[in-house]
Amino acid sequence: MARVTQEHRDARRRQILEAAARQFGAKGLEPGAATIDDIAKDAELSKGTIYTYFENKDELMDAITDSGVERDTAMFSELGESSPSAWDAFWAVFRQTWDSMLDPENRERNMLSFERLLVELRRDSSDRRVVDGPVGELTKMLEGAQSEGKVAADLDAHVLATTLWNCQQGTRAYILRTGNTETADAVLEMVTELVARTVGTSAGADPASE
Repeated sequence: MARVTQEHRDARRRQILEAAARQFGAKGLEPGAATIDDIAKDAELSKGTIYTYFENKDELMDAITDSGVERDTAMFSELGESSPSAWDAFWAVFRQTWDSMLDPENRERNMLSFERLLVELRRDSSDRRVVDGPVGELTKMLEGAQSEGKVAADLDAHVLATTLWNCQQGTRAYILRTGNTETADAVLEMVTELVARTVGTSAGADPASE
C-alpha cells in the first residue's frame, strides 16, 4: 500500500479548510447552518475523510482562524522584506488586502469574517489575534514610515493603524452590500492621498489655518 506523505496530508487539509471557509461564509456557522456533509461535498471528499482531520465544526473554524493568522503573518513578513521602504511595505500590504476583498472569488471568505465575529460575540469568546496581529504589524510599518518622513511624526501610529484597519473592514462590508468594487477601489486611493497629506501638518492643527 502506498504511503501517504505529509505533503499529501497538508494539501488535503488545506483543501478541507478552503471548502469549510466557503461553506461557513455562505451558510453560516451556527447549528443548522453549514454541515460537515456540505463541506465534504464542496471539497469532493467523503464525510469520513473530513473527520479524519477534524473532529467537528468548531475545530474546523479554529483551524481556519489559525490559517488566516499564519497567512497574514507571512504576507507582512514577505512584503516587509521585499519592499524598498516601510512606506512602500505598508501600502503593498493594503493593496494586496484590498485586491483580495475586491475579488469576487473571495466573497464567501469575506462573508466569513463577519459571520465569525457574530459567533464570537454571541459566545463571548473573541479571538483578538484577528485584530491585534494586523493592527500591530501595520503600526510597526507606520512607525517606520514616520521615521522616513512619509507620515506626520506626531500622529499616534497605533491609532492610525486601527483607523485604517477599520476603514478596510467597513469597505469589506460595503463591497458585500453593494458589489460596487469601483468605488471601493477608489476608497484606497483616497486613503493613500489623505495619509500622505499628513506630512508637514501637525496632528492637532486646523488645516484651514495652514
